[in-house]
Amino acid sequence: MKAPQTRSESPAIKAYSKKEMDAEVDLHLRVLGYCIQGRRKARGFSQKTLAARAHVSRGEIQHNEHGRHGMTEATKKRICLALGNSVVELDAEVDRVEHEWKADGRYKKK
Repeated sequence: MKAPQTRSESPAIKAYSKKEMDAEVDLHLRVLGYCIQGRRKARGFSQKTLAARAHVSRGEIQHNEHGRHGMTEATKKRICLALGNSVVELDAEVDRVEHEWKADGRYKKK
C-alpha cells in the first residue's frame, strides 16, 4: 500500500501574481454577471422584477450583472432561487463560459 502524499510530493499549484489573480477574478465576475443576465432575460424578467423576487436592490442586480463587484453566496442563492435555478447549475455554466471565453480569446488578461 502506497503512503499518502506529503505536501512536498503533491502536484504543484500555480502561483499567481496579483495582476494575474485580479484578471482571473475579473473574468469570473464578468462571466457570472453575463450568465445571470442571460438567465434573467430568458425568463423575461426585468432587473427590477428579479430584484423584487430575490429580495435585493435593483442596483445590486445591475452591479452584479456588469461584474462590478462580487456577491455573497447568500445573494447568489437568492438570485438563483428567484430564477428557478440551483447554484450548482449556475456555477457549472460560469465554468463552461469562462473556458469558452479564454479559448476563443474573447477575454484578454490585462
